[in-house]
Amino acid sequence: MFSGRWQNERGSEMILKEDKGRITGEYITKVGDDRVLQKPIPIVGLASEKTIGFVVTWSEASSTTSWSGRYYKDEASGQEFIHTVWHLVRQQATTGGDQTEEIPLWQAFLTNTSVFKKVGALPARAFAAAARKSREVVIIGAGVSGLAAAKAAFEEGLDPIVLDKASTIGGLWRTAGGQIWDEMRTNLSQWTCMFSDVPWKAGTPDFPRGRSVEEYLNTYAEKFGLKSRIRLDSAVRELSACEEGWQIDLTDGKRLKVPNVICATGVFAKPFIPTTPGLDTFPGKVSHSAAYRNAAATAKKVAVIGAALSGVEIAAHLADHGKQVVIAFGHPPWIIPRFIPRGGAGVPLDLILYRRASAATGGIDDHLVRYERTAEFFEETYGNPGRVHPELAVPTKGIAPYVAISDTFLTHVASGLIKPIASRLASVNGSAIVTNDGRRTEVDEIIFCTGYESDLSYLSEDIRNKIEYKQEDKLIPFLADRTVYNPEVPGLYFVGLYRGPYFAVMELQARWAAMMISGSVPLPTLENATSAIDAERRLREVQPRPQFPHGNYVEFADSIAAAIKALPNGQGDPDVINALEHGPVVPAQFRLSGPHSKFQIASESMIEAFNRTKT
Repeated sequence: MFSGRWQNERGSEMILKEDKGRITGEYITKVGDDRVLQKPIPIVGLASEKTIGFVVTWSEASSTTSWSGRYYKDEASGQEFIHTVWHLVRQQATTGGDQTEEIPLWQAFLTNTSVFKKVGALPARAFAAAARKSREVVIIGAGVSGLAAAKAAFEEGLDPIVLDKASTIGGLWRTAGGQIWDEMRTNLSQWTCMFSDVPWKAGTPDFPRGRSVEEYLNTYAEKFGLKSRIRLDSAVRELSACEEGWQIDLTDGKRLKVPNVICATGVFAKPFIPTTPGLDTFPGKVSHSAAYRNAAATAKKVAVIGAALSGVEIAAHLADHGKQVVIAFGHPPWIIPRFIPRGGAGVPLDLILYRRASAATGGIDDHLVRYERTAEFFEETYGNPGRVHPELAVPTKGIAPYVAISDTFLTHVASGLIKPIASRLASVNGSAIVTNDGRRTEVDEIIFCTGYESDLSYLSEDIRNKIEYKQEDKLIPFLADRTVYNPEVPGLYFVGLYRGPYFAVMELQARWAAMMISGSVPLPTLENATSAIDAERRLREVQPRPQFPHGNYVEFADSIAAAIKALPNGQGDPDVINALEHGPVVPAQFRLSGPHSKFQIASESMIEAFNRTKT
């Protein structure tokens, strides 16, 4: 199984021979280089079923490398791989006289980042040149998903370049030109709004401010050396196929050609304002929630159009500052506070809602049945908002449950500061909004909280056709396996174009894309990818349409974790196992085991989240 010629993505090449569990062989290139050694270096070691370990003595000074790896085979292609699982380099150093001591130069330097592929007699130099080129990846977007993709690329030994049209990183969380307002807080807790291996600093509130998220993302980029790879003020005009893989034309006239591209431009790329008859006759200010910054500059009576997450939060924020608000909507949401009462000040709702045991669907395929069960849970836990105002009454059957998060919205409705109208905006007539049911309301300002569209207009028409792109579809704008991979466009991946609780999923998508590029995990078989894409196509047709198309966040995250061999494993630690079985599903769980795992950091973070549910 191990006998043969093996080459990795860095240009290293070795020849192995296995005989009854014993390994002999030789390195014929310098590690991490394409230079052929004048004298091959002997390898000796042992092998068992699917595992290998050996020692290489590099010099007369007895510098040594201890190395172990795991064998796997892609059944679809027949390609064989050895994946590094541990690596230790030691060098002899003279301490005086004839005495020497061993100095570890670097430990786990290539842990889980080097993949050797069994090859024929390809010359080492030719392989190294091709391998270096295949490591290049351009990532479009420097928001949450783009930063996660860049870090994952580094982990996999890739060579990333990140392009972003803005002058700062952070995507929608940018203070300048982003989509956060002055007093905005996250609507999911810090344990859900974080990367798996970078906890928030001590003292961070349960629900951080938007500005704090921007600071967190900058800290993340600095920690992993990402900023040197980011090219700001670099807008992509078009991405198209070319002989080398993909051609990227920038608006400044520059052009890049690379074998791999990750699109990480997000689902909040383009604010959407529906065509509204008479809107041009309105004498006051008209804006989209993306431009909202504070309540101080707004008029006394404001119309908020839409009651999804941003609509309810902005309406409540305006009322917090004494503004009169009219909110018009077609789909009444369940209004949920950030904290679930559980002694003291309560527990962040996501730490209660997102648990692996309670997330199981029990094999229920009928989406209407799932909708009804969700509605029953909300009604039992929070009560129907219709108890506060009849216009807010949420049907529990026949519709998809929509959720909005606010601590003060219902209080302001009860006080009369917020007036809900359960009817969509039909037109504007001078200074009045007119809803579908004919009601007319005079207002001084209109804020459209009508959501966003993705913007993949920079993809060539050929690419857009292959991925069946529909910009008007806010939920599933294109088709790909778990919104990441489509075999019609090999070498092109998508990260973060997903709606739902997103740090964990986006990071898992980023890791999956990077590992497919590096070869650490095989591409999905054509049959499996086609089946997954067919499922996405069916989701497009689901009626009534859900708020989040991949509604089971935990199952969706676990499906990607399974693809990268990172499903949570407590490693025999009773506290971690208890937190896994009974605690919330947080991003840190996906660093417990598998490639690039960081058990100590991950376990501390997830146990902290679990303990927060008890306080």
